[in-house]
Amino acid sequence: MKLSDRLSSVLEYIDSTDIVADIGADHGYLSAAMLDLGVKHIQIVENKTEPLKRAQSTLLGYKNVSFSLSSGLNELEDCINTVTICGMGGLNIIDILTEDLDKAKKLKKLILQANSKVYELRKFLMDNNFNIIAENIVYEKNKYYEIIVCQYSDKLVNYSYEELYFGPYLIKTKSQTFIEKYKMLQKQYRKILSDTNIPSLKEDLSLIDSVLEDK
Repeated sequence: MKLSDRLSSVLEYIDSTDIVADIGADHGYLSAAMLDLGVKHIQIVENKTEPLKRAQSTLLGYKNVSFSLSSGLNELEDCINTVTICGMGGLNIIDILTEDLDKAKKLKKLILQANSKVYELRKFLMDNNFNIIAENIVYEKNKYYEIIVCQYSDKLVNYSYEELYFGPYLIKTKSQTFIEKYKMLQKQYRKILSDTNIPSLKEDLSLIDSVLEDK
């Protein structure tokens, strides 16, 4: 099966040494692709019966897959060293990680793809000493998606406001997709501010202007 661009980008950060829990796996397409890549074992975690059944149907015939009806990290198998949480809001991802933060800190890496509240997610990661080690931005079906790869650090993690807002790696590389996203937002914010005064939006626009000018 062909993965979406969003999930293909997630797959780029997986290798055959990863033992993965796919939390919120939905249809299980990403999990199937990970197994095809050579991942030795995957734990599918869903908090609702129907999505779990969809994943079971997709992965019928695959070996080395287990299925858990669970809210997140609380039933992770001991062998898991990597977690993917994709396709949900940043606040939902924060809730999942908060549920068992100690377990999250022991993982080799987490691959997170939030559909919203990405600043809040990065701030949470920083506040809990998760170091962002890679990022990507993908455009698909009229929406921009950001992928964050992180791991716990026993040293203090500190990012500037700009790095939390744009992403510490994304703001450095300033890919064409990154530029297109913020040009779109720049246009939208200018239009809104031409009709009304919203101080927080003015601040965001000023930040975007400065980043685009420096590209």
